[in-house]
Amino acid sequence: MQFLSSMNSAKLSFDRRLPMLSPNKYMLKALVVSAILFAANSAFAGTGSVATMDDPTHIMSVTFSPIHLVNPVVEITAEFKAHEQWGLALVGGAGQVTAKDDILGDVDFSVWEVGGQLRYYVLGDFDHGMQIGGEILYVNVSNDEIDTSEGRFSGTGEGLGVGPFLGYKLATKVGFTVDAQLGIQRTFLQAEAEHTASGTSAEEEDRDWGPIVNLNVGWSF
Repeated sequence: MQFLSSMNSAKLSFDRRLPMLSPNKYMLKALVVSAILFAANSAFAGTGSVATMDDPTHIMSVTFSPIHLVNPVVEITAEFKAHEQWGLALVGGAGQVTAKDDILGDVDFSVWEVGGQLRYYVLGDFDHGMQIGGEILYVNVSNDEIDTSEGRFSGTGEGLGVGPFLGYKLATKVGFTVDAQLGIQRTFLQAEAEHTASGTSAEEEDRDWGPIVNLNVGWSF
């Protein structure tokens, strides 16, 4: 039936949006983060094996992702100092993304995400250093009112990403903080679209590899 074709189109449209950023935006973020990491390496090379700030006092960093605001999605990361070389971060966000589809046009979806990171500062410390770590992030995308010529559909997409990263953080004495990370993650995606009137639904699952690209600014306390 024709509405099944429309339903599949709806499903695929938000399935493609699960990462929340287009490949071009990922590439831009990757280039910026790479430049920051390169500069950090140069700084370490010029000052010795470890670059630290005098009298570090920060025990928590709260940052946000400016690039996510384009969607707009507000993503906030709160990192807590577990040790001079260890940090534990919680990630949360919510907002809206717009999927572009040849049949449906622009469709808005509500999105929320939650996750965490474990970080070890191989050079420097919690205030100023290069880190290695792991991230796990869950993303949920949904819209219960997708109107088409064949009726109304609801759509839900879920994604889970897990992987390692290399990063660098600089927290100044006054508190201003820049936090950048690059890595790779294994992604697990699931999407479902349902025709509201008939209850007919279609599902799709996918597993893939993708980048971890984080560029945050904020404040340390």
